[in-house]
Amino acid sequence: MRIAFCPESGTLKRGDTSHVPPDVTHYQEFRTVTSLFRALKDSEWDLIVAGWNLRDIEGRDFLRWIRATFPTPPSIVFLTAHNASEDIVAALDCGAIDYILTPIPTPVLQARLNAILRLVASSSKRATQTVPVDDHHSTMRFGQYVLHRRHHYVDIRDKRIMLRPKEYALALLLFQNVGRPITREHLHEALWGTLENFPTRTLDTHLSRLRAKLQLMQCNGFEIKQIRGVGYRMDSVDGTLL
Repeated sequence: MRIAFCPESGTLKRGDTSHVPPDVTHYQEFRTVTSLFRALKDSEWDLIVAGWNLRDIEGRDFLRWIRATFPTPPSIVFLTAHNASEDIVAALDCGAIDYILTPIPTPVLQARLNAILRLVASSSKRATQTVPVDDHHSTMRFGQYVLHRRHHYVDIRDKRIMLRPKEYALALLLFQNVGRPITREHLHEALWGTLENFPTRTLDTHLSRLRAKLQLMQCNGFEIKQIRGVGYRMDSVDGTLL
């Protein structure tokens, strides 16, 4: 797992890694937003831990940049002494996976980050799980849902649900990015290839129909959540991989 840290001034001692979970394979600390942005563009990261009040940018604008730059952004956690409730709500509504207030004991911070990384890892594993069936098609399994690539249908328990091509493409995109917010723009372009003169309700209608067809609700392990001002996210309710 790869973590990028861009802390607020005074939050962490420079070079201190005592808070880093033991399973992290690569940890890098950035003291400026510019250097962090450069690194995010150059390589992939599993988790970004950033301050809300950075020297060059506020958390709200940081989230806007992430959304505008990455169609499926990396997971983001804010680590900050800034405890305004409206900003905490804004951060979580816009897709941040957690908002951790400081000061916080090092063992507690490490445990919180470890729990977050387990969630990120399980989402990544679930997104890439492919189960070959025969020479003619393959399936992808997400909890109780089995997506059949070639024939555009989904099995859930003992029920088979036929999907239209765009419904299947939308379902696959959401399941492959469980726990990650996907912007409306990226969903539009992935399904229809253009944003020009496109009715905004079309995507909402497709998502509503997909939610009903696949019975995406807590009892089945997955839910589609709308993220205000961003887009949508498929959430795993119980964390089950297979």
